[in-house]
Amino acid sequence: MEQLVGLLQSVLGLTPRQGWTWLVAGSAVLILNVFAVGPFASLDPAWIAIAALAAVFGGSILLVSLGAYFVGKASSGSAKRQANREREREWEYLNQEALRNLEILSVPEQAALAWLIRNGQKRFRSEFFHHLDGNLVAKRIVYGPIGHTTDVYEVIDGVWAIRDELRERYRQIEINEEPPWSPYGKVGRYLPR
Repeated sequence: MEQLVGLLQSVLGLTPRQGWTWLVAGSAVLILNVFAVGPFASLDPAWIAIAALAAVFGGSILLVSLGAYFVGKASSGSAKRQANREREREWEYLNQEALRNLEILSVPEQAALAWLIRNGQKRFRSEFFHHLDGNLVAKRIVYGPIGHTTDVYEVIDGVWAIRDELRERYRQIEINEEPPWSPYGKVGRYLPR
């Protein structure tokens, strides 16, 4: 459909606006002839045929343009739905991979995850998260850095959904008030120079 509209617009130079012009002009001549208004009452039949062709030609341009518009809308909507389904499948895969990786966490990674869960920190900010021995980001337990930041991370949804089970599993891990990945104590506090 888009190729046909492209042909009409490029080769013939016809757009929907010109289709309206042809349709209105041809229809006006035909209506004025039918109601015998002024000089249009005694038009030659050849001119009436030309007016009818102009109206049909303009109407067909409009129909093709409207069809292309609705087909374009439908296909773009279909593409958006397909992209959403693909994104949902990808997130489902990441969540499943994160849940599988929970079984192979090192002790420092378990301590970091236990600290996040006990403190209710689904989304957290830290410049020092990369200092952690092991990597919760590579194991897809934690997602980040998020957006255009370099220091905002978030526990992935599949792991956060089972936080009560994990809190019970990591109950025996002793954690400090400060996060285990912070080399300077509390996040954001720096050693004096």
